[in-house]
Amino acid sequence: MSDNTRRLNPAEELVSMFIGLVVLVAVSTLIVGYVRRHKGNIDVPGIATTSVEKSEEMIRVTPSEEKLSRVYEVQKGDSLWNIAQLQYQDGYKYVELIKANSLKSPGSLVIGQKLIIPDLGGVQISKETPVKADGGEVVVKSGDSLWKIALSTYGDGFAWTKIWSENKQIITDPNQIEVGMRLILPKG
Repeated sequence: MSDNTRRLNPAEELVSMFIGLVVLVAVSTLIVGYVRRHKGNIDVPGIATTSVEKSEEMIRVTPSEEKLSRVYEVQKGDSLWNIAQLQYQDGYKYVELIKANSLKSPGSLVIGQKLIIPDLGGVQISKETPVKADGGEVVVKSGDSLWKIALSTYGDGFAWTKIWSENKQIITDPNQIEVGMRLILPKG
């Protein structure tokens, strides 16, 4: 052993390990706290992120705003993605809902909260519009997808698998349907 190397006695080793453990716990606590405060929320179709907490983000809509856009009341199980999917047939338009409502924490919606649904110049569908299909058929139009057809007929985009299963003889790839195809809609 060289003269510069000093061996710790067992008591010093124990104190060093204890201090190291305290530092590790403190740093872990700080990291977890930071992540919780700054975490982002991504809404995935079919997964609800509704919060039942009270919020100061309740929006008061003036009569003039109501003429330009509609008001939507948040229901249990809603997320911005789901609302955008229902209103615009495009879940990615949730960003427009955040902007229109100046939401500071978009992952925390409150049941009963009023959201402004801005008119984006496209097709808008209210939550009551989808009608449960009792069979029948639909003709594919330009811009249609199995998801959009399922959303407009069943009120649930994930029902596209039912439509695909019923029409596998004419649809080889569910991502590629052609304008003019006649698709059979399975019952409810």
